[in-house]
Amino acid sequence: MAHARPTPPSPAAGPPTADPPIADPKAAPGPTAAPAAALHLSGVRLRYDHLLALDAIDLTLQPGQFVAIVGPSGCGKTSLLRIAAGLLLPTQGHVQVLGDTAAAAQAGKRLGLVAQSPALLPWRDVRANIDLPRSINRAAGRGPQGTTPALASTDALIRLVGLEGFEQARPHELSGGMQQRVALARALAVNPELLLMDEPFAALDEITREQMRYELLRIWAAAAERAPKTVLFVTHSVTEAVALADRVVVMSARPGRIRAEIAIDLPRPRRQTDERSPAFLDAVDRVRALLRDAPPDDAAHGTTHDTAHGAPDSPAPDGPRP
Repeated sequence: MAHARPTPPSPAAGPPTADPPIADPKAAPGPTAAPAAALHLSGVRLRYDHLLALDAIDLTLQPGQFVAIVGPSGCGKTSLLRIAAGLLLPTQGHVQVLGDTAAAAQAGKRLGLVAQSPALLPWRDVRANIDLPRSINRAAGRGPQGTTPALASTDALIRLVGLEGFEQARPHELSGGMQQRVALARALAVNPELLLMDEPFAALDEITREQMRYELLRIWAAAAERAPKTVLFVTHSVTEAVALADRVVVMSARPGRIRAEIAIDLPRPRRQTDERSPAFLDAVDRVRALLRDAPPDDAAHGTTHDTAHGAPDSPAPDGPRP
């Protein structure tokens, strides 16, 4: 009687495997990549010939933040802003704007700049001045893919900055505050993700200046409803810095270094009446105390010390100033 042979195991067969786990639909999603900082400066130094203007600058702005810079005159605040805008190259250090170089952010129309002077074209009316970036560059005011308009029209920008009825006025027919509104609307025409502002209200009278800072907050909040707007704002006014900012960066005398960053924990939206609150006054006092305690400017004694080389430099009397 024949016996059946046992079947040998297949050499390709492995040990039995468990079924793959079933994903839990309630489980928290895995980590996602954090958005790139709107602005990141690391070890930035700027030298004009023998004059050390900025030294060891480390600063990061996250998307949607409003950050103000204060410091003594000549400490390099404007130079720092110009480096962020790609208008100045640092002598040393790393600059990243919206996850790329400042030049790339410029080319992509992702930056807006508002200077101390409105710099409006006198032969153009309000509408034409605001529309200038769009008229000379088809990419201005477009979204990341160049297809979605940032703001519906120039009329929308005029409404945003409160200039209805003045569309056909020339710059000489406008007050200083109105001219700055035009300059702000012009900067917003390119739908900037990062807005750089260099003492835009410095030439205004005190009452108009107070009004304009809260108008700026209103405009910033309204523009951010479409996409977050990050602002780096240079000012000499401590009250203005505290009223506007999430953080106030305090710089030392030249060579400009960051002495401290003070978080402003005041609720938004902010109003002019907030300036009388104890929390507001306390924040102002803290910033002013840092400015009062700032070390004296070495240049006043004829030297500016270069911390990298440990040797004093003689400032050039006719060289460029920060």
